[in-house]
Amino acid sequence: MEINPMNEMRLHYFTEDPAFPFFIQYGKHDEWLEEHIHLDFCELVVVLRGRADHVVGSETYPVQKGDVFVIGENTAHGYSNARDFKICNIMFRMNHIFDPASDLCNMEGFHALFVIEPSLTKNHSFISRLSLKNQTFSTVNHMISQMIAEYEKKDRGYQTFLKTSFISLALTFSRIYQETTKTDTNQFSPLIAPISYLESHYPEEITVQQLAEISGLSTRHFNRLFQSAYQTSPVQYLLQYRIQKAEKLLHYTEMSISEIAYQCGFNDSNYFSRQFRKTHGITPRQFRKHTENMSIK
Repeated sequence: MEINPMNEMRLHYFTEDPAFPFFIQYGKHDEWLEEHIHLDFCELVVVLRGRADHVVGSETYPVQKGDVFVIGENTAHGYSNARDFKICNIMFRMNHIFDPASDLCNMEGFHALFVIEPSLTKNHSFISRLSLKNQTFSTVNHMISQMIAEYEKKDRGYQTFLKTSFISLALTFSRIYQETTKTDTNQFSPLIAPISYLESHYPEEITVQQLAEISGLSTRHFNRLFQSAYQTSPVQYLLQYRIQKAEKLLHYTEMSISEIAYQCGFNDSNYFSRQFRKTHGITPRQFRKHTENMSIK
């Protein structure tokens, strides 16, 4: 494994196959693993044995056998005080594995585990809500061993096997998480349903009042809680989410600027261009040209 002096990790340090940005392995840490940052990938972690302290930025919280959590992009994390600590690391790019239009990605449990929790963990001392028990843990452990065997052998069709198996894991975890959050008392739990709604309906007109009603909170309380969790307002979060979706369409499709604007929830393409320029310092057209030039190189 190649690690640069700043402990910044990219997925190509683990796998050199650009067509299949996915990596799975067993990890064992006797005492500690220094903090490092994932720059261009997410990581799903399943704790298979033992316990450790999970260090995320300036916060530390315990993890143990059965715990499942996701580390998002640009998040510094590591482990300390490890005791007989064995985990499975699954490193992946979200958009390569999951279809945003799928029913899985529209599940509240999926949003909670794969989108919301990584963000909260990055900014707060937020302990994972998902811990596998008994038969479920045994089933997941068996699935992981099969996936690692396929990854190491790389027989024909292994990529399809790994992708479908990982989606099955994500579905299992999302269903369990969704049930767990029904009785969750964590202060940020009311954000799960509105964020899930926002990210599933971002092309539509969405108001803060709508999101507050979904959360079950007053608009004022919802705004305060949202700001605390994400360090931005719901309106700015929605705007940036739409721009992120537009970036991908600019890069991967030949749709016109106007079509992209409307598909991403901007009713005025000129307004879209202004907001895009505020974020990136260049227009959508210049962004597309830049990404095309990078692809050629």
